[in-house]
Amino acid sequence: MNGRERFNAVLRSEETDRTTTFMFDLSLGMDVLGIPTTDVFGKNCFNGKESAASIAALHKRLGHDIAVGSYRTIDNSIFGGEITVPEYGSPYVSKKPFSIHSELYEVQPEALCGKMEDVKTSYTELRRSAPDLGIMKMMMTPFSMATTMRGLEPFLVDLYTDVAFVDDLISFETEVSKIVVEEMIDLDTDATILVAPYDDVDILGPDLMKKTVFPGMRNSVKAVRGDGLPVMLHHHGTFVSEGGRTALRDILSLKPDCFYYGEENDHSIMSEETVNKCSVAGGVDTFTTLYLGPNERVEADTKYVLNQMKNENFIFTCSCSVDRGLPLDRMKIMMDTVHSFEK
Repeated sequence: MNGRERFNAVLRSEETDRTTTFMFDLSLGMDVLGIPTTDVFGKNCFNGKESAASIAALHKRLGHDIAVGSYRTIDNSIFGGEITVPEYGSPYVSKKPFSIHSELYEVQPEALCGKMEDVKTSYTELRRSAPDLGIMKMMMTPFSMATTMRGLEPFLVDLYTDVAFVDDLISFETEVSKIVVEEMIDLDTDATILVAPYDDVDILGPDLMKKTVFPGMRNSVKAVRGDGLPVMLHHHGTFVSEGGRTALRDILSLKPDCFYYGEENDHSIMSEETVNKCSVAGGVDTFTTLYLGPNERVEADTKYVLNQMKNENFIFTCSCSVDRGLPLDRMKIMMDTVHSFEK
């Protein structure tokens, strides 16, 4: 089986010849090529060809089965944001588009229409260069997109002090999500990953999460399913407490095809909660295991996860994205350990 076949088999709950692997690469491939981040992310521009080349380079180095198809989701500068790009670091939003409430009402979601060609180029070039790779479209949930465009602390204050603004902002981001789906509908991909870094039960608690997060998330899942592709949900937060399990069950009620959990979660609990509901993706902690090491820990932690999830409909990955600066030698040790593991 090739990677694309393994990915689709896992999503259908079918047997695979070895453990399926996913690397959520958002910049690490640039380290493989040795190119500066500014070759991919320029001022108010994005180089889709270099993005695809970087993702393909990490795939060639590590041999994983699945990747996202682009290093960018949308260009926040369209809505008034600014991005800072360190020459050999990860880009970050340095000016939030909606740092002032009134800025939300000065733009329309439709400003994004026709402005994703460079992002789409990354997907098409990656598919051309890696036909056997499972490729996912990448989107953010409306709540996490709203947090990114407003700023975490101001948005958390808004949740308690300006409910009308929160509703308007999440409605705005829900419309943006629909446009992203339409813009990317014809791409040759295998699934969509809905990334939810701030839809976090540890930050919000299960009650506020259900009230503020789920309406927009439900709409996004519905919109994404409109292109006929499976959906992976990627949430941070711990799901081992009673409140965490409640939030997890609410998430699973949306019927994702795969649930991708982050760090500080018990693999056996993830297995218990997802069995007969969807496939599950998870793995070693990106920071403590891969960045800090040592090499012996990488191999030991990888084997521990694999043994915990040996009989599950499981995709091995890291706790979150892999970015510039992670040691490539430890990444290779991890992937070689997975590839040699007998299911």
